[in-house]
Amino acid sequence: MRITDLLALVIVLPATVLVKSVAGGPAPTIVTTTMRDPATPAAGGGVAGVHVVHVDSAAVAPCAGDAPMSASCVGAYPTTVPSIVQNDSNGIAPQLGIQESSDDATSTDGRHRDIDRDTDGDAVRLQATPLSAAIGVEVKLVDGSALNLTQAWNDAVHDQIATLLLQHKLLLFRDQELSPEMQLAMAKKLGPVPPHPLGSREEDAAEDKMPQGVVVLKNTKGREQEARNDMWHSDVSCVETPTAVNLLYAADYQLLPGFGDTLFANMERAWDSLSAEIQEKVKTLDAYHSTHRFETASPLEQLKVSTGTYHPAVRSHPETCRDSLYISPTFFDHYKDLDEEEGSKLQEELTQIATKPENTYRHRWTTGDFIIFDNRDTMHYAVFDYEAGQTRTMHSARTAMQERPFSKHRPAGDNAAARTCGAK
Repeated sequence: MRITDLLALVIVLPATVLVKSVAGGPAPTIVTTTMRDPATPAAGGGVAGVHVVHVDSAAVAPCAGDAPMSASCVGAYPTTVPSIVQNDSNGIAPQLGIQESSDDATSTDGRHRDIDRDTDGDAVRLQATPLSAAIGVEVKLVDGSALNLTQAWNDAVHDQIATLLLQHKLLLFRDQELSPEMQLAMAKKLGPVPPHPLGSREEDAAEDKMPQGVVVLKNTKGREQEARNDMWHSDVSCVETPTAVNLLYAADYQLLPGFGDTLFANMERAWDSLSAEIQEKVKTLDAYHSTHRFETASPLEQLKVSTGTYHPAVRSHPETCRDSLYISPTFFDHYKDLDEEEGSKLQEELTQIATKPENTYRHRWTTGDFIIFDNRDTMHYAVFDYEAGQTRTMHSARTAMQERPFSKHRPAGDNAAARTCGAK
């Protein structure tokens, strides 16, 4: 089977996102995207197009229990109204009334098309192209040129990006020139950005005069006490309110192509792939996440904080209410009420399922790449395969969750998101 066929088959079922109107904006809508049948390939052999359908929310009832969302029922998760367009069968974006420049003007760097906004001066039309069958899309302008986020950023663009992130979990923007201040401002629109809770890499951030909230990931092989990320993990799962969204920018990528890649795994998809028997077992488990791997004779990194906490092994997304595995091998220590042998065996089995190639996307970085990913339903792994002395400098701005990770299959307690998701 061809890769394009596999991609189309995987995405052939409708993927639905409930959106909530902004203050004074239009009524809430359902945005439904479906891939066209692979038997009718797009003109020129491109990826099959995506259609956008708007449904009046007044005619849509809530879904019962864990029923999937559709045009006939919706879940209970809020976000904002998008203006998303994706290619039709001829590779041409449908017109949704938001105008973008038709001339050939470019910015001074020669890479970005100038942008016309709509009559309110707010919106641009975007297209999203799948990066893999499992996770992620590349976001561009509808004419295929790069979206210059520094030039285009405003509330309307933020709203589109926030909606796409909930739907696809990972967004790639190429050819960016983001200042740390701009990156931090974008992150703060998605949520609060505290200092790194473990005091990670503070020296590099201070040396590069970063604003508070931007972490410098300066990986140089051979450097004394070099920090490592070459193990599957969800960011800072060892604290009570871990990272929600990570905005990761390749500020200075001096590696040869194909070295220093980052892999991302879709933990919602991993959960869905488990047998009913394993799902029922995992629903009852709590895993202890801690900094223990950073407290050995040869730690992955010298941290300033030692901590740990329990989280449910299956967590529910606070905005989509969808379940995902929450296992984070870098920080995983043990499962409550399982002996060490049984817990280790289960953790290994779940990790193998979650990180199999079919459930991942491997990103090959170049300077200027900017990835926003949802840490609440993904894991990632930074490959440390480059030569000593080669530099890989990334800037990371991370929003923090406002409440602890929860499972809608457990009592909600005082967790507002859990109550919204119908926790017991």
